[in-house]
Amino acid sequence: MKKIESKADDELRSEYDLKELRVRKVGIGRRRREILENSKAGLKELRDGKLTFSSDIETLMEELSDD
Repeated sequence: MKKIESKADDELRSEYDLKELRVRKVGIGRRRREILENSKAGLKELRDGKLTFSSDIETLMEELSDD
């Protein structure tokens, strides 16, 4: 297997070099805000009549499938 001599020669390094990945920690406060925002959006959809409910698991699975 041929070694790559320099980083400049490797066009795909950014795709697989894990040392270059940036990791962002999300604190509990930020996560709580996301949950609150999502719940407000869901409540608005419910009030607007955009949400549908199904008690039949097979119907639910059909609605969620990508087919």
